[in-house]
Amino acid sequence: MRPTNCLPLLFLLAVPACSSPRFAATKSVVFDAPATALQRLECTSHNGRIEVVGDPDATTVSVRAELSVRGHTPEEAEFNLSQLEVGQETDGGTLRVAGRWPREALSRNSPSFAFTITMPARLELALVSHNGGLRAIDVAGATQATTHNGDIRAEFAADGEVRAEVSTHNGDVTVAFPGAVDATFQARTHNGSTSDGGRLADASVARGELSGRLGAGAGRIVVTTHNGNVTIR
Repeated sequence: MRPTNCLPLLFLLAVPACSSPRFAATKSVVFDAPATALQRLECTSHNGRIEVVGDPDATTVSVRAELSVRGHTPEEAEFNLSQLEVGQETDGGTLRVAGRWPREALSRNSPSFAFTITMPARLELALVSHNGGLRAIDVAGATQATTHNGDIRAEFAADGEVRAEVSTHNGDVTVAFPGAVDATFQARTHNGSTSDGGRLADASVARGELSGRLGAGAGRIVVTTHNGNVTIR
């Protein structure tokens, strides 16, 4: 007798295993870290937005993280959630905050870490996400912001020298200077427009490129996006 039903049976068994996990589990993680001895904050989220707000009067770094992950059942989603954590470590004057999870086990379960952070405005800042927008508001220290998919907005609160490197592959970039700042400015986009809002002196505009000077030009700001617009406000 020929086993004519073997292939259909194997196909039916494989379908549930290949379906996307549709149940989500979420939780919040909140903590404060003393900032008196800090000079720099680094925050990494592979999937998820990061928003950092600088406060000139803050004496701590206050972190709120929204964690989420999926599973094929509610119970599996909750178990997967138990494997997500927010790591924090201090090395010298640097505080590192990052989402952590077992990558091989959960890479197809959409683990996400969305961070909202308040910190002293004076701290240097480094933000990294692969899929998520980045916002740095009212910051005064040197700033780095990198994401592959997401918009970036950086607002610098202090007058004087500004140093920043901002990069996204797919997303718009907005850089704002409410005060009088000093920096050279360079921006490049492959598919998008550039606008300086009349802020740049000695402005040079070419296809997908914008450069010029803010104030005395003591600092340096570099902006890059592959697919997106660059705007100065």
